[in-house]
Amino acid sequence: MSDIEIFISTSPGETRLALTRNGILHELVIGRDIDQHQTGNIYLGRVEKVMTGLNAAFVQIGERNSGFLAAPDGQIFDRDREKPKPINALFKEGDKVLLQATRDEEGDKGAKLTTRLSLVGRNLVLTPDRSGISVSKSVSDDVEKERLKTAVIDAVSGDAGLIVRTRAQNVDAKILIAEGQILNDAWIDMQASLKTMNAPALLHEAPGPILGFINAKIGKENWRRILVNDRSMIDQIRELGGGKTSDSEDLLVLHAGQEDIFDSYDLNQQIDNALSNVVPLKSGGEIIIEETAALTAIDVNSGGGNRRGDAEGWALSVNREAAQEAGRQILLRNLSGQIVIDFLPMDKRESKDEVAGVLQQALASDRSASNVFGFTRLGLLEMTRRRQGKSLTQRLLAQNEHGKSAETVALEAIRLALQQLENDPGRRIKISAGASVYEAYQRIVAQAWAIAEKQSGGMIALEQGTSTAPMDCLVTAMEN
Repeated sequence: MSDIEIFISTSPGETRLALTRNGILHELVIGRDIDQHQTGNIYLGRVEKVMTGLNAAFVQIGERNSGFLAAPDGQIFDRDREKPKPINALFKEGDKVLLQATRDEEGDKGAKLTTRLSLVGRNLVLTPDRSGISVSKSVSDDVEKERLKTAVIDAVSGDAGLIVRTRAQNVDAKILIAEGQILNDAWIDMQASLKTMNAPALLHEAPGPILGFINAKIGKENWRRILVNDRSMIDQIRELGGGKTSDSEDLLVLHAGQEDIFDSYDLNQQIDNALSNVVPLKSGGEIIIEETAALTAIDVNSGGGNRRGDAEGWALSVNREAAQEAGRQILLRNLSGQIVIDFLPMDKRESKDEVAGVLQQALASDRSASNVFGFTRLGLLEMTRRRQGKSLTQRLLAQNEHGKSAETVALEAIRLALQQLENDPGRRIKISAGASVYEAYQRIVAQAWAIAEKQSGGMIALEQGTSTAPMDCLVTAMEN
């Protein structure tokens, strides 16, 4: 039986997904109602400004910031055969262009864009501007490759093409044909919408982070179950795979317990542990993680272990454990950009290669592109990981302050209040919020608070606590 489990907790304003292996938290995805997700969305954009010096263009797509389209991502002809054109030969200001976001906007930086569109399904990817059928290189059996090509060859029309994903192996041809036709129909509908649409406009909205995670990973890994606390979320997951015949159906389980699903499986405590920059190792050592604007530094400390005898072997043993844990922390904390790891000193090249291999294996399930470059002459291991949203600390903690953000505290209090109400129906619950958290309830999470009030039937009261610290919140049961 697989040791991988998925837990999904929905509450007003927020949905959280945890992936565990043998009960240990390995990945965490957080989706909040106030978030603006662009990755995967398809837009009809209007070119706002062509920047020849940057060889890029800024494009209005209807989001808060204009998107960024680099010339290599804006080639509109056969990119594999024709010489790339500079940005001013591709577009001029005012041009309308179909685009897809490949990275969310962050701060004042707009979403990263491409003209190479794709519609991603469970087993197939439709490519509107690239005709033909191709099969993932990971499908090595020639007979299976030919079967997959033959199965979907008539599923698309016009100039569109299909990429058959690795997970399509051994999937019934009827299921593949139906999925291809769904993707093709979606593209036809988009083309029809373009006739009456004014730029800038959203043409197609991709699944959010929770459903996107499931769609990207289910079938690639052998999951034991998907435990969910909300029936509507179960329905959404089913729809991803085309209804109750999907490969998620046998995995979906509704959490029936009264206790919070994340508390039941010790996930909230593991999340809090992941907010600390010190991670203990079983050997007695520890790794220390420091995030900066330029890079993430991970330092391995031995913890004063036994260095007698084979110093190289001892360092290798600690470093192997540290590499395994560093890989887990990189995924769990969503660390990205340049990452430098300072392992214990090792002299042998084979020892360094072994440690780098352990790290690569720990990152094998990563959805983001990660590259382990190996050790430098100074003995530091260098790697990079493609940025996909904020890191866990950026997500949950207050900027330039210690502790959780007001938004995080407010949403946690809502979850706790609803949980207390479920455990003790009829007993009114009071949320006493510090000044900063109370302001969050009035503004950034106002919609979440309104939903919680409605769900509770008015049994949850909110007040600004005069003696409560600004970033704190107290949830208590009221006397009847």
